[in-house]
Amino acid sequence: MRSDLDDHMPQDFNSDPCNFMPEIEDEEVKAWALALHCLWPQLCRKVADSVQEQPERHTLLPLPGYFFIPGQRFRELYYWDTYWVVKGLLVSQMPASAETVVKNLLHLLQEHGHVPNGSRSYYLNRSQPPLLSSMVSLIYEAKRDTLFLLEAFEALQQEYKYWNQPPKAVRLVGPNGSTVSLSRYYANTTQPRPESYREDVATAALLGGSKTEAEGLFRDIASAAESGWDFSSRWMADGRSLASLQTTRVIPADLNAFLFKFEFDMARFAEILGKPSLQEMYSSASESRRSAMNALMWHESSACWKDLILDRQPPATGVFASSYIPLWTGVAAPGSEQATRCLNSLQASGLMQRGGIATSLSETGQQWDGRNAWPPLQAMLIEAAEAVGRAQMRASPDGRLLAQAWLETCFAAWRKHRQMFEKYDASKPGDPGGDGEYPVQAGFGWTNGVALSLLQDYGWNP
Repeated sequence: MRSDLDDHMPQDFNSDPCNFMPEIEDEEVKAWALALHCLWPQLCRKVADSVQEQPERHTLLPLPGYFFIPGQRFRELYYWDTYWVVKGLLVSQMPASAETVVKNLLHLLQEHGHVPNGSRSYYLNRSQPPLLSSMVSLIYEAKRDTLFLLEAFEALQQEYKYWNQPPKAVRLVGPNGSTVSLSRYYANTTQPRPESYREDVATAALLGGSKTEAEGLFRDIASAAESGWDFSSRWMADGRSLASLQTTRVIPADLNAFLFKFEFDMARFAEILGKPSLQEMYSSASESRRSAMNALMWHESSACWKDLILDRQPPATGVFASSYIPLWTGVAAPGSEQATRCLNSLQASGLMQRGGIATSLSETGQQWDGRNAWPPLQAMLIEAAEAVGRAQMRASPDGRLLAQAWLETCFAAWRKHRQMFEKYDASKPGDPGGDGEYPVQAGFGWTNGVALSLLQDYGWNP
């Protein structure tokens, strides 16, 4: 059977880019950085003509431009992965490729009313963490193209609506009896995932409940996939088993942090584009979300934001890296006492290990738990630590040390395996991560993007 994808050479790829990583003095590290840069063509694909001509015969969704797959089993464009791919492409002096990839996501948004989990038809019933406004911001900062921003802004308003209306948006009672709106992951399906059909049916069999209960579980499984954290004890009522998933009952701290940043970005875009009424609307929405998160999710004794569980108080227990993502998006102003306390909490949490930041303190056999260290979590929390340090008018030793630990992990694995992995073991620098539904994957789009960004920002010389 003919593939629905064709290999593609990015138009702006240069195997020896000018003035690449001049701050790196170590020759072996510089060679590694160049090797990462040279992986982009290996991951670049375009949709085959057969898909464009007969889309009904394929699960791959037509796209106007080329894109970058994560690697190995992942053979399509994914939503939130793309943010770190775009950052890496910009480091690699490939702004046209970065813009092309973002325009693919905008195309999917315009075609389907939201950005799907990935560019397959079976992903249309769910999305992924909403980072598209952040990607648009990266492209605008790189190219200063107001026409691009205007076209993106119009599409982004639909993406914002998708995340801020029922069933994803939930009305909650806030301080003093006021009503506030926060969002959750909620996939539009009650069926097993087509790409993991047997696994989902087997999980439902463990539940042993009615058809209605099985359908609810299938929705919670797909909603966990929508979160990007598939799977984690964050979503499990008993903290152990997939059959106890309750994803749609969870109001996640990180999702609402992403939406806070989405609102902040939209207010800034509206200001640039001369749309004062929309600027005010999005500014007000971001402040309302900040207030609601601080009132309902901020855990005073832990100094971080915890997920809410519907119909249950207080917020969820457990130590997860997601509780610190609001620090990255600015829910706590970087110069505030709250931000300093949150960073101190991260340092004392037990998550910071020799080989990076662990996902949680629970070893459950799920890939978004325990000592698995994921590139996007490292990147967000390193940048958060750096922002707190800058606001205090000092270089952040926390950000630099976290970046160094992560680069050492990736570099050690590269020297051993000559591969970049989807995730790593935070307790054993240089070892790939484990657990989950499939073996650890190599490639790897977001890992390469994060490493290139950190190498540029910190100029690592071991």
